Amino acid sequence: MAQFTVNDSYVAIQGHLMASGHFAEATIGEPAAWGDSGQLYGAIWTMGTRSPYVSFDSTTRVYDTRVRLYTQAFTSPLDSREFVLARAVQQIASDLAGDYTLGGTVRELDIAGQFGPPMRARWGHAAVAGVMYRIVDIDIGLVINNSSVTSI
Repeated sequence: MAQFTVNDSYVAIQGHLMASGHFAEATIGEPAAWGDSGQLYGAIWTMGTRSPYVSFDSTTRVYDTRVRLYTQAFTSPLDSREFVLARAVQQIASDLAGDYTLGGTVRELDIAGQFGPPMRARWGHAAVAGVMYRIVDIDIGLVINNSSVTSI
């Protein structure tokens, strides 16, 4: 049975963000600060874990993962911020759906919600180091087998 690591999965997601051409930087973990240039930034982290399926010889583990997109809020023109975020969300969601196992680092991405909530994107605002950002949180479950290496 294949060995999967959450570390490799996050690196694969980070690679998708950077390959999209939308992002100035993408980090694994929450940022301490971003630049204030109005560029698009991304971060990946774990929101939690759960085991929605258990059998006699197997456990399915899901790492609830957040991909947050950031761009400085309230910069002109305002509509361009929304368009930039919408294009990035569309591409990232499409890229993740097309790389269903993240290059073999997970059993599958729970895009349709077989093991919990489906992949979703929610818009909002967040302050980081005194700067207000317009954000989009893309939440997705990374499905991993019980025999997997799950170090972070």
